[in-house]
Amino acid sequence: MPITKSAKKALRGSLKKRVFNLRRKANITDSRRNLMKVIAAEDRNKTVVAENLAKYYSSLDKAVKTNYIPKNRADRLKSRMAIRISKAFGEYKPEFVELAAKRKEAKLEARKNQPVKEKKVKVAKPAKVETVEKKPAAAKKAVKKVAK
Repeated sequence: MPITKSAKKALRGSLKKRVFNLRRKANITDSRRNLMKVIAAEDRNKTVVAENLAKYYSSLDKAVKTNYIPKNRADRLKSRMAIRISKAFGEYKPEFVELAAKRKEAKLEARKNQPVKEKKVKVAKPAKVETVEKKPAAAKKAVKKVAK
């Protein structure tokens, strides 16, 4: 338990924040659960799905606004839900996969049409080695300190 006055105040604040965070979490899970029920139903209607999707997006945006979850996580959850809905309606077309395949084919075609260039072989230059002449030990001048 907190002892100091500031710790007691921090505890009161954290309890209030906990209530808000639990409410935010429950709102997100409820809206997600409702949306999943609508998607799983056999007689699903696009307008009903769109309404529930808007509620789900709204709950995620409010969670980001109050710093309950990071923005990138909310974006990822939105994206995954949109993909799930499009798969449920049979409209899922992963555009990025098709675009990547087209780009790859275009690169291969471009390579086939280009003439083959001869590769130049680079020859490594020999490293410069400097030789240092050493004097024999007898040739060195001895330095003597003269005591005065």
